[in-house]
Amino acid sequence: MKYVIQTETITINKNVDAGCNAIIFTNRGTTTVLINGQTLLANESMANNGLPGEIDVTRYDIVFSGAGTNALNIRRKIYVSQDFRN
Repeated sequence: MKYVIQTETITINKNVDAGCNAIIFTNRGTTTVLINGQTLLANESMANNGLPGEIDVTRYDIVFSGAGTNALNIRRKIYVSQDFRN
C-alpha cells in the first residue's frame, strides 16, 4: 500500500480527526497539552500505530493548558492506494 506523511502544527484548542493508519503527537511548546484527557508535557510525544490496512477514525480533542507557548506537532501516515504497484 502506498501512503503519504502529513504534518501540521496546531496552536489553538481544536478537534482533530485522525483518518490515518498512524499518528504521532509531539508537544513542541511550553504549555501542557491534553489529548482526549491524556497529559502531554513539553517535549513529550504520544503515538498510536495501526496494523497494516487499519485506519484510525478517532476524533482527538486537543486542549492547551497553562501559560506559555502552544505548539503541538501532528504527524500522520495516510494511505493513498491499496495497490502496491501504483
